[in-house]
Amino acid sequence: MGLVVSIRREKKKDEKKHTILASAEALVRAQGHTEFSMAELSRSAGLSTATIYNLLQSKASVLYALLNSSLDKVIAATPAQGNDPVENAIRASEIAANTFTSDTALFKPLYRYLLGVSDPVHRPAFMGRALAFWMEHLAGLRDAGMLPPGVGLEELARDHQIYFLGTLDLWVQGELSDEGFRAQIIYSSILRLYAVPGEAERGRLAPLAESLGKVVRAEAGF
Repeated sequence: MGLVVSIRREKKKDEKKHTILASAEALVRAQGHTEFSMAELSRSAGLSTATIYNLLQSKASVLYALLNSSLDKVIAATPAQGNDPVENAIRASEIAANTFTSDTALFKPLYRYLLGVSDPVHRPAFMGRALAFWMEHLAGLRDAGMLPPGVGLEELARDHQIYFLGTLDLWVQGELSDEGFRAQIIYSSILRLYAVPGEAERGRLAPLAESLGKVVRAEAGF
């Protein structure tokens, strides 16, 4: 009997957490930012602020739960690696960019928060998950012996992550359009892959780089 009661209690907690996060997401979409108060969230969720704090501890925990959910969407949308490590790397960048621009009302405010608010409690774990995503989808280059001399997988993945975040910041601030953001993300991935040994690989990348480069230059005004 005690086990049944415990299971029901945990189920109710999970349902309340879902309600809180769904309400927080609705507020972000409606307001276009993450500056809602916990009192607003309480009213929207139909739960007391005490319940929200008991279940999720802080507003930062709520927002990082939404951020982790957004990262889950990127991971779920990116298929397992195929046989072409170069294509895998480009596809990961393309799908990440497409996922972000498919839901700007949610992604822009959330990532404006991520990039603008220091959080030593939640941010490191989130950034670690993001780095693991890049490492997974660049690992084929290492396995095929295609990394430049002296460059490790984690270094290449971190470089991708840093450039992605920089481009993301331009996008969330409105300095890049959706099209410009997608083009810049894929273009920068291709430029990094130019360091991959082999003239054949660079020749294969050249037409796509040229096409995307036109979009990137037009977006930048040169």
